Amino acid sequence: METILEIKNLNIALSNGVKIIKDVSFAIKSGEVVTIIGENGSGKSTILKAIMREDEGQKTIAGAISYCGGKNILQMNENELQHFRSTVAYVSQRDDYNFVGKRMTVFDIMMDSARLYSAQTLTKDDIRQLFDKYQLRIYDENSGKPLFYEKSSPAKLSGGQQRLLSIISSVAVRQNAKLFIIDEPLNNLDFKNAKRVSNLITKIHRENPEAAILLVTHCRIFPAITRLISIEKGAIVPNEEAYRCFNCFGKADNDGYYEV
Repeated sequence: METILEIKNLNIALSNGVKIIKDVSFAIKSGEVVTIIGENGSGKSTILKAIMREDEGQKTIAGAISYCGGKNILQMNENELQHFRSTVAYVSQRDDYNFVGKRMTVFDIMMDSARLYSAQTLTKDDIRQLFDKYQLRIYDENSGKPLFYEKSSPAKLSGGQQRLLSIISSVAVRQNAKLFIIDEPLNNLDFKNAKRVSNLITKIHRENPEAAILLVTHCRIFPAITRLISIEKGAIVPNEEAYRCFNCFGKADNDGYYEV
């Protein structure tokens, strides 16, 4: 199996010299769905941000991070970094749509993501089909009208709807990517939408079986996960525990899908 992502001796320190990530090394191969587990503040999101070169600020970062055997991401220039980012399906922990203009719509967000990733142009019908394919087109039970659709203003969506937008615009639009990195996919979601997101990840994994998926999550409802990496106080600790999917929101079927 091809090694999609490899991290070697990653060390991250704050400006005061305090190390927050200590000699972290791991690799993810094609077809793996890996989750990083650990307590709040243990460094999980910090590792994902380092992979994407996000929020570097006053931190000192050392080590090597390679994507498909290529150049160390930590040494990439701005053009190389932007190209790398455009090839990855990445969802950060926070959804911040306050920066978008008032005329910006869900359609625009998804269209921009598709254009950046593969220079493709999505039509409104394409977007509707994506929402339907991944069961993310949600309707009001009383009126039957869609609650979340391409003409909505992202800044006016609820927290849960913004989370769904981040996931579908970064994951579903880039369903053929080699690497998916998703930080806390269930933030702000109710149990039905949590199941929808789990189903999306399962479907992506089944349709793109050579891809590698890296998750940070506290909730073990994802049947697709194949391996755990445990982090404590910024360092990887031995963990021989096999991943077990909990039935918090009901039991998934034999194919790994929840009924929604």
